[in-house]
Amino acid sequence: SQLYNVPEPETVFATPFVRLTPNAESLFDPAVISLLKTAQCKFVIDLSGNEINKNALEQLAGIPLLAGLDLQLCTGMDVAVVESLGKLTSLRCLRLGGTTISDTTINGLSQLTDLRSLDLEVCENISDDAMPIIAEFSQLRCLILKKTAFEKLKITDKSLSDLSSLEHLVFLNLYGNRLTDEGMSDLAKLTQLQFLDLSLVGITDKGVHALAPLKRLRVLYLLYNTGFSGPLLTDDCMTTISGFKDLNYLNIVGAKISNRSLDELGKLKNLVHLEIQYTRVNPAGVERLQDLLPHARIRK
Repeated sequence: SQLYNVPEPETVFATPFVRLTPNAESLFDPAVISLLKTAQCKFVIDLSGNEINKNALEQLAGIPLLAGLDLQLCTGMDVAVVESLGKLTSLRCLRLGGTTISDTTINGLSQLTDLRSLDLEVCENISDDAMPIIAEFSQLRCLILKKTAFEKLKITDKSLSDLSSLEHLVFLNLYGNRLTDEGMSDLAKLTQLQFLDLSLVGITDKGVHALAPLKRLRVLYLLYNTGFSGPLLTDDCMTTISGFKDLNYLNIVGAKISNRSLDELGKLKNLVHLEIQYTRVNPAGVERLQDLLPHARIRK
């Protein structure tokens, strides 16, 4: 669902994925390309893990119902390759995780004005400088900017100002980036968000309070990991989190919350999964919380 956004969830599972592998000349079989041009429904081509070149991507031009490309962990992502990608204007979803696309080369994608999903997970050459380009993809529903927390280049608060214009964004992953409380007011402008991952991000209760306008949230990750840092949260932020009434999944692993937060957590009646490992909630508190949320799976 992160790769290809469609109105009805059941159609996601019906979207065909076609796996292609280049031949010895690093090209695709012309007969296969001709067949794909006759497809009767939108589909995604999976090229993950291959070495990609400009000529191979040019073969994909003219496939009218090509809706997505999975290029995760592909090598050869140079300027010419990215510019060739930018000419595949039917693309709605593009997965580039683990590639060498950079702040400079991403400009080659600027023609992909119909993009709904862009995955740049663990792209170590992507930083704030790429955000003005990404902000031009005004139809984006899903944006993945996850880092490992070891990269030199990261996303900072400056980027959130640029991204706040993406008014249709539903899914945003900012795991492991260099964000602070100061940027959360810009993030809070993305009021359509349903999924938000701020794990290993250095915010505090103040930053969480700034997120109060995000009333549509269904999934919220606020993982703290000793040794990697992350959100420094206490019981004081729970009044804001309890206002996210649509939450199905909440991860506050490592938060310094205690039994004082039980009543606030108990207001989240739509919770299905609650992760509170390494918090200060004691066994008696977990038992009481389970009584308050009988339908939730609580992990402590």
